[in-house]
Amino acid sequence: MIPYLLWVSFAGVLNYLSAF
Repeated sequence: MIPYLLWVSFAGVLNYLSAF
């Protein structure tokens, strides 16, 4: 099973860092 919430959180962090 894919940890969907974990992946979404990880993707959110990458998007947040990419905002800079």
